[in-house]
Amino acid sequence: MPESEQFPSVTIVVSVYNKAWIIDKCMQSLLEIDYPDRELLIIEQYSTDGSYEILKQYEDKARIVRWGGNYPVALNRALDEVKTPLLALTDADCTVDKNWLCELVRCFLTDPDAIAVAGFVGTGEGLPLLTTLVGIENEKRYEYWSRCISRAPTMNLLLETEAARRIRFDERLQVALETDFGYRLTKMGKMLYTPKAIVYHYNRTSWRAFFRQQVGYARGAFWVYLKHNTKLRGDHISTWSMIVQIPLMLLGMLSVILAAIKPYWFYAALVFFVSLLIIYARDTLRLPIKKKYYPMMMAIFIVRTAGWVVGGLRSFFFFLLRPFGTERKGEKW
Repeated sequence: MPESEQFPSVTIVVSVYNKAWIIDKCMQSLLEIDYPDRELLIIEQYSTDGSYEILKQYEDKARIVRWGGNYPVALNRALDEVKTPLLALTDADCTVDKNWLCELVRCFLTDPDAIAVAGFVGTGEGLPLLTTLVGIENEKRYEYWSRCISRAPTMNLLLETEAARRIRFDERLQVALETDFGYRLTKMGKMLYTPKAIVYHYNRTSWRAFFRQQVGYARGAFWVYLKHNTKLRGDHISTWSMIVQIPLMLLGMLSVILAAIKPYWFYAALVFFVSLLIIYARDTLRLPIKKKYYPMMMAIFIVRTAGWVVGGLRSFFFFLLRPFGTERKGEKW
């Protein structure tokens, strides 16, 4: 049987907003994919940095649809546009391995109950040290992924089109949307993981951008875990170690404030912050990095947790003003 008959047709979906610095590299990698029957669908969200002008060079090789709104709005638009039985998602700030799509589909075909497959996300080359260290820590988590998982990043995900259409993405979420989507999707069938399907991510390159990213993650996660409170104990991505860092830092900060009134609270703050540093040290020692990078890795953990605390508090106060369920469709949380 010819290879084209063995593999189902797949639409590769990429949402693009202000990614002029990387979109050409992303498109080149997608066009070099070794897969017999694929279509490339680009949802361009009215970028202001020249991304669309770059994409116009690929109009003969990809279907480009311009659509406004946030990221989940763009993904739902893509779900309406896809005509193939399977769709594959990646991000505009990623490049893909030549065999990426083949490996996703091969894994999908191994289990009749599968409705989604996720792959490994590595770190792109030539990035600053900050970005590389963040990437190494992210890559380490994949060691704990089993064959069946409950969610995965949209930057490396194959989906059964009809199943995805039934679930759809929550358009109130700008970030953490894949967490909510995955938890709902895996109630319908299996999401598998294969480390052979590789995508390379080009992450934030400055401390400020990294902090803002973590604030955004926390803001989205707050609402997601209100919907899926049984997941608060952690999963294969957000481990117990990561979750406990948030209350430890929050309690430490609160104890410092109370110490101005009652000095003995200083000792409570010391206990909380020392406990936090012990967790950071343990997590740092587990990473395959040189010792000279340990202080910087510890700093990354501190900034990350601070971002989670800030983002979580912002969403909590927003929740007090407007309880869950009152948000309008398309509004960003």
